[in-house]
Amino acid sequence: MNYALFQLGAWLVETSLGRRWSLALSTFTTAVFCLVFVIVEKTWAVRTTTVVICLSATVRVLNICAFLTDDDIDHVGSALRMDA
Repeated sequence: MNYALFQLGAWLVETSLGRRWSLALSTFTTAVFCLVFVIVEKTWAVRTTTVVICLSATVRVLNICAFLTDDDIDHVGSALRMDA
């Protein structure tokens, strides 16, 4: 994953938006652009909405990771390894 996205997620958490509002903003952005993706027909618009959806969804996941402690991340990681 791109290190710049980690920095963006960390920066959003540290802004005045905080964890909760940056998570809400990225979720809302993802939802809006998913709706736009369904509506658009031009190739450039499909590509643009796809990029925005991917970026905002990645930021959303990074915001969720900001809520977790190191122990939670280790627990999730070990659970994922057991399912593999």
